[in-house]
Formats: sequence, structure tokens, C-alpha cells
Amino acid sequence: LALLLVLAAAAPLLVDLNRYKGAILSRIRPAVNRNVDFQSVKLTILTGFGAQLVGLRVPENPAFAAGDFVSVEGVQVRLKILPLLKGEVRIARLLFDSPEVHVRRNAAGAFNFADMVKPKKDKEDKSKLPAILASLGISDLTVRDGAFTFEDRKVPAGVRPAAAPTGGRIFSLADLDASLENISLTGAVDIDVRGSMFGAPKQNFSVTGTMGPVGLSAGDSPIPLDLAIGVNGLSLKALTEGLGLSSRAASGLMTGEIQAKGSVRRKIDAAVKLAVENLVMQRKPGAPAPAKAVQPARLDLNGRLSYENAAKDVTLQDMRLGIGAS
Repeated sequence: LALLLVLAAAAPLLVDLNRYKGAILSRIRPAVNRNVDFQSVKLTILTGFGAQLVGLRVPENPAFAAGDFVSVEGVQVRLKILPLLKGEVRIARLLFDSPEVHVRRNAAGAFNFADMVKPKKDKEDKSKLPAILASLGISDLTVRDGAFTFEDRKVPAGVRPAAAPTGGRIFSLADLDASLENISLTGAVDIDVRGSMFGAPKQNFSVTGTMGPVGLSAGDSPIPLDLAIGVNGLSLKALTEGLGLSSRAASGLMTGEIQAKGSVRRKIDAAVKLAVENLVMQRKPGAPAPAKAVQPARLDLNGRLSYENAAKDVTLQDMRLGIGAS
């Protein structure tokens, strides 16, 4: 046993996977149409048989900006041993350490990743992605300390360009810790996602529960879900500005939870319990100034709502709205 431990510890030092770097990149770069690169790759034994990629980066489309579209400090791939002995590659766990993703959309509506997506040749291509996921057999996916930014410079329909926000809309997530467990196309996936939204100094939202099965093809499953969505100190000013809403908050922090259950393609029922402290709405341009100072209000929203996907209908049931003492 001691000898096996010594060999397992020494194997990553004796086996240099970096000599295959050129071969790996020669397969990845044409597939994504970007000059993908990474610093190094090494074999892992004691922490699980697989490999660790360090310093992975996907450069940005130069037509949008400089820098990287995706950068990851480390990617760990842990393989399943028994399928490997049969010549099959099955991924037990995929871990992304400090990934950063920057999605951009220009004024014409084009995304910065559009050049990476190959056009569909026929309808049969739509069923290939689930087949690929099933063949890899990824069981768990984990993200630690991730960040995501979406910059949108496209002016929404019905909004005059002069009234559009300067610099576009920005939606950002940081301190993102996420895990997907028991990943399967034929079973429910366990979800746990937490992070900070719109530059908050600490994690202020969470999504936990289950979702799936998705099904082996696009129309096989209604996609059941049972999720709890929580917010804690979410800034309404940052939220309304980031979403580009016409009515915006000057201040206000939202706390509460939404329990959603049902299916994506049919009907979702949700129990809502939200509270907003220190709420003040911004005065719209051109509106007369108030006769007296605006006092912050407390807002409470409790009740149930349902969404019917086929009819695109939202139904409110026993919904109670409280503003201050009213």
C-alpha cells in the first residue's frame, strides 16, 4: 500500500502532459474558432485520476473589445476509472476555479461569441448536444469564485435611442459558487448556486433545488423543477438600472424567497414572500418636483402566482401588497 501511494504521488512528476499541449490546442482551436491557450497541464492521481489545466484563456472577439472572453485560473477534470479501463472517457467531476466570462452585445444586436457558433446544417444537428453530454457522462460540475458580466448596448424595442442608458446595460455576477450534481438527461439534477449580483460586497442571492429530467431530445420532457430562489439585501437601484427598466429605484434593498415548482414547458406555481426596505423611486425626467421631501417606504409582497407557458399567462392568487402601514 505504501509503495502504491509513493507511485501515485510520483506519477504526476514523471508523466509530463505538457508535451501534448500542441496536440490538445490543435483540436480545440478549430472547434471554437478562437486562439485558445493555457499555461500548463498536469496529471492528477491522489485527488482523483484526471488532469488539471492551469491558466486557460479564450481571447475576446477584437471587434468588440480587447482582453479575454473567458479566463479560468484552473480546470480540474476527474475521470471515472472503470469506464476508462474499457476505453471509454467518462467524466466524474469537472471543476472550474475562478472562471470569468464576459458576454457583450453591440448596438446591432450581435453577440461577441457569434463567430464561435457554427451554423446548423440540418434539423438533425439539434439532437447532437444531448448525445454528446450523455456520452461524456459528466456527473458533477462545480464552479468556485466565478464571475459573469453581460454588457448590452442594444437599445430595447420601444425605447428612443436618446432615452437609452449611456454605455448600455450591465448585468454582473461575482463571488459565484455553483454546483450541479447527479447530472443526467434522464433524471433530476441537484442545483446549488450562490453569488453576489450587481457589485454587492457579499453573496446576496441563491438558487437551490432540483431541475429535470431534460430528456434525450428537445421535446421529450416538460422539464420539471423544484427551486427555492432567495435574495438578501439585493439593491433595487442596481437591479432596475441593470435591467434597463423605465421605472427605476433611487434606493431600496430586497430580501425574501420565491418557492417555484412545476415544469418549464407547462405550468410553474410559485409562493412569493418579498420585502423591500428604504424604497424610493426615481423621479422621471420632466416630472414636477414633489411638494415635500420623499420619505422612504417599506414594501411587502406575499402570495402565490402561476405561469402557463402555452398561453403565456400569469395568474395572481391571494396576492397582498403592503406599502408602509397600508
